[in-house]
Amino acid sequence: MLRRYLEKDINSTNWEQSKKDLANGKMGMYFLGNWVINQVIGVGAESDNIGFFPLPFDNSGDIRAAFNPDFFYAVSKDSKNLEATKAFLTWMLEESGYEDFAGFISPLEGRESKLTQLAEFQATGVELQEGMPDDPMVIEISNKAQIDLPAIAQEFVLAKDPQTVLDKWNKAWAKAKQDLGY
Repeated sequence: MLRRYLEKDINSTNWEQSKKDLANGKMGMYFLGNWVINQVIGVGAESDNIGFFPLPFDNSGDIRAAFNPDFFYAVSKDSKNLEATKAFLTWMLEESGYEDFAGFISPLEGRESKLTQLAEFQATGVELQEGMPDDPMVIEISNKAQIDLPAIAQEFVLAKDPQTVLDKWNKAWAKAKQDLGY
C-alpha cells in the first residue's frame, strides 16, 4: 500500500519543513529533480549523505532519466538590445556557474557538474532523454477527457483502491478518444 510511504496527510505537506526532515534523517528520499540537492544541503544535510539517482524508466535495463533543460531564458528576435542580451545569456550559460549553484545539469553538451551528486549521477552513464512537446492529438484527447495529471496522481495515492482511479481515467481517455474520432 502506498500510504505507508507518505505523510499521513499529503495535502498538508510543508515544503520548508520537508527539506529539514530529509536533512536530519526523518525522511529517506524525495521524488524530485536535481535542483533540490543544494536546498537540502542548505538546511543542514551533510553533502556526503545526499545522493541523486535515476529511477527505473522501463524494464530494458538501460539507465535513463528525463532531462528538462532550464527553459527560462529567451531572446525576442525583435529585441532592441539583441547583442547585449546574447552576451548576457552566453555568460550565464557558459561562465556564471549558475547550474552548479542552482543544482542543474548544464544544458551545454559535455559539461559535467561540479556538484558531487550530479557528477556521480552523470558518471553512471545515464541516458538523458529530453522532454518533447505532446502530440497535438494527445493534447486534444487529454483536454476532452479533462486529464489533470497532478490531480490524478493525488487521487491515486489517496484512493483506498488505486486501480479504480486508473480504470476511471482510462475510461475517460477512451471515451474522449472515441468522441473525437481517433
